[in-house]
Amino acid sequence: METGTDSYHLACPRVRGVEPVKAG
Repeated sequence: METGTDSYHLACPRVRGVEPVKAG
């Protein structure tokens, strides 16, 4: 995944179809 996934997923967790918890 790209850098800063935490901020990206926290902002749009549904974009990737995954939750911010799984971003890490």
